Amino acid sequence: MNITINNLTVKAGSSMILCDVSHEFENGKLHCVIGPNGSGKTTLVKEIVKSFSRKESIAFVPQETFGNFVLQVRDVIALGRYDSTRFLYGESQQDKDRIEDAAKRMAISHLLPRLYDSLSGGEKQAVMIARALAQDANWLIMDEPCAHLDVKSSQKALSNLQDIIAQDNSKSCIVVLHDINMALQYASSIVLMSEGKILAAGKPNEAITNESLSEAYDSHFERIEGYSGRAFFIPT
Repeated sequence: MNITINNLTVKAGSSMILCDVSHEFENGKLHCVIGPNGSGKTTLVKEIVKSFSRKESIAFVPQETFGNFVLQVRDVIALGRYDSTRFLYGESQQDKDRIEDAAKRMAISHLLPRLYDSLSGGEKQAVMIARALAQDANWLIMDEPCAHLDVKSSQKALSNLQDIIAQDNSKSCIVVLHDINMALQYASSIVLMSEGKILAAGKPNEAITNESLSEAYDSHFERIEGYSGRAFFIPT
């Protein structure tokens, strides 16, 4: 099922956070939402989670996920599998397989016996992504999941999302990113936001141009072709 928002407006006091935003997030795609700070990206994904969580199976990873958990990493990931039934009857073999697979996907199997609170910020972020993967939801919605990850871990996380969608077209992702070029590399659809509005949206090579980026970020950008033929944008 697609997620469609129509004329969404959100205010905080007299400040306009989102202004008449409409967009359809198609099922079976990796959607990346980009834009400068304060453009409304986080508010947009939170509104989607709030509005659609009762209709759709959604796993959400917020920006800050570093609460105090006096639990082993494996148990934190397992929380993605638990509902009222599992609290009564315990984990099934499928649950155990999903937990192990999620840890393996994020290359954190070696951390499973560790206490969550003993981990670094990047390791904690990887655990939270693994917890969302273990949930096996139809929609994975992540707000800056790569913020505390190094480049290799960020690539692994986004590559995993691509693989999940490729393996099961009932799965879909919406990911907020700051890194424009990483979004271009992994997204099948991009939403570029500015000042609470969607400035451009669609296929990455169509929505993202020197002009659209310059308008969104109030800075000139230059498009560069890499050796592989893939485009990069750098501020100049």
